[in-house]
Amino acid sequence: MFRQLYISALCYLGFGIDIDHNGPYPAFMLSNLEPYKFVFRGKQFLSIESLFQGLKYRDIAQQNRVFGKVGIDAKVRRARSNWQASQTLYWQGEPMGRHSKEYKDFIDEAYAALAANSDFCEALLATGNKCLYNSYAKTNSSKTVLTAKEQCKALMRLRKKLKDSAP
Repeated sequence: MFRQLYISALCYLGFGIDIDHNGPYPAFMLSNLEPYKFVFRGKQFLSIESLFQGLKYRDIAQQNRVFGKVGIDAKVRRARSNWQASQTLYWQGEPMGRHSKEYKDFIDEAYAALAANSDFCEALLATGNKCLYNSYAKTNSSKTVLTAKEQCKALMRLRKKLKDSAP
């Protein structure tokens, strides 16, 4: 609760943007629930949330079904798995440690693929140099596939790369 109030105050004062699928532009456009078509590692996705939720499935067929969902539908149909106990996620049957460098790089690669979507890219660049927050996302990395901090840092790294590569 205090975290949400603190972030709200920072955003109200103009120091940041709180990513929220019910928020104003560009905040809602940066939500993992926002429907964006993009291709990642040869697979088509309808939202980045479907990618993250699908990682909970070891079974490739189940994973691919979740990959085909959009935003909240992917989240609602999330895996009933023991990924939290093992802290293991899967990409097409291959295990990945939740806290590994491999997984951190995977997150960056996924957001870079999403940046091929011009609407997403435009929204991310519209944040200027403001700090990004997500006051509604979980903060415990053992309980979620992507914490608020991981999401925001990945987005800010990507924003910097996009700005640095602009003509």
